[in-house]
Amino acid sequence: MPVSPLNRRAFMAGTGGLTLTASGILRNSAKAAVEEQGIEPFSKAMQPLARPLPVPTTTFQDVQGEDVSLSHWKGQAFLLHLWATWCPPCIRELPDVDSAIHALGRNGPPIVAINTLGGDVAMTQAFYAAHHIGALPIYIDLHGELLKALGPLPGMEPGQKGIPRSYVVDAKGEMRAASLGLTAWDPRDVQQHFETLTKS
Repeated sequence: MPVSPLNRRAFMAGTGGLTLTASGILRNSAKAAVEEQGIEPFSKAMQPLARPLPVPTTTFQDVQGEDVSLSHWKGQAFLLHLWATWCPPCIRELPDVDSAIHALGRNGPPIVAINTLGGDVAMTQAFYAAHHIGALPIYIDLHGELLKALGPLPGMEPGQKGIPRSYVVDAKGEMRAASLGLTAWDPRDVQQHFETLTKS
């Protein structure tokens, strides 16, 4: 799945020029600190795809064990996030994903986080409890069928599962951008970059 190059030095500063307010300086400092730790901000990690791709029709399960497909969200743009209970970067990242959806509330995009190859509902519920995750609904891709249908992303080694990974999906049900690896989910950064990617 080819990803178009992203200018690493480009950044958004709202509709006007960059205003050096105290809050702006703090946000920029926080982003710099994140990058120093080797964790890319959402706006840098989430790279536009060379062309939009339809989401797979593969089903996965909700907390009641009912089959769900990504077409359930067609008509609204959303974020798709794949993770697993055994994946160290996922364990570090998922609480931030949960914090982002909690902070953004109804003003933010829906985030569909799916535990792939990481155990059943009971294991996922135990993981949520242990890591204080309360805003994200539980979805399970028990045998990795959705992960398989999504295919590899650039930069993946042969045999690599390629998680955590995320996609921006538009209201037509097409994936517009993707990220691979540990990412910082600052709510403001997520909201602004998501809106940029789903405008057209």
